[in-house]
Amino acid sequence: MDARPQDRRVRRTRRRLKEALLELLQERPYESITVQEIIDRADVGRSTFYSHFPSKEALLLDGFGRGLAFVHGNEPDPTPGPQGPARSFSFTIPLLTHLGSQQRFFLATFFGTSNPNVRRQVTGALARRIRAELASSGKGVIGETREEETRRLDARAHCIAAAFIGLAGWWLTQAPDLDPAEIDGIFRDTVGD
Repeated sequence: MDARPQDRRVRRTRRRLKEALLELLQERPYESITVQEIIDRADVGRSTFYSHFPSKEALLLDGFGRGLAFVHGNEPDPTPGPQGPARSFSFTIPLLTHLGSQQRFFLATFFGTSNPNVRRQVTGALARRIRAELASSGKGVIGETREEETRRLDARAHCIAAAFIGLAGWWLTQAPDLDPAEIDGIFRDTVGD
């Protein structure tokens, strides 16, 4: 039997589950949503749900899977930037493009009344990527001790990650007509890159 139709069914089922969760998130807080409500809305069985996702949080986080793939790297992307060698924060345009294509999901999970673990995980992943880029580019911070330097670098990375997330939220709610490159330019102007 051809594997493509099965892959198509798997994708369709996963999409229906994500859409069901998204619809429910727009109605009420994540914590009050049950797996039963998700499967009822998606019109799939409980065993089907658990064959795709071990929990409702896994379903929620799966919506960020592709976006997080852009930030999980530990090293900066060596892609040349407009001014020559490697650009710092090279993940921004691909991630902004992804967020723009997943606007409803991003807004419902980040700016609705959903699970704060999602925001922490995504902010943490961004901060780790940013920290690695700052450290490897020599744009870290200088402290009196190695411990102080590490703490300041962590703080700076989290600050930049929070600024990126805040800007992405503003973009998608206030100026969705701007393209990812324009938002990237605003981000870089803001963080001094």
